[in-house]
Amino acid sequence: MAFALEVLKKEPDFTLDETFEFDREHAPWAASTAELDDLWAQAGQNDALSLMLTDKTWPEARDILQKR
Repeated sequence: MAFALEVLKKEPDFTLDETFEFDREHAPWAASTAELDDLWAQAGQNDALSLMLTDKTWPEARDILQKR
């Protein structure tokens, strides 16, 4: 929980060429804490992007995600 809230302190950079794998059922398990943190950060960025595509600003999206 603390990691997720820490990630929300900085606005995501949506200019980067990144992908997010929604269905990780067949994906390998994270090999390290750093890899797991990266997966959680990507999921949070995806959630923020989804909210911002509904015309929310970053502060609005951040507030919604903090309450989740």
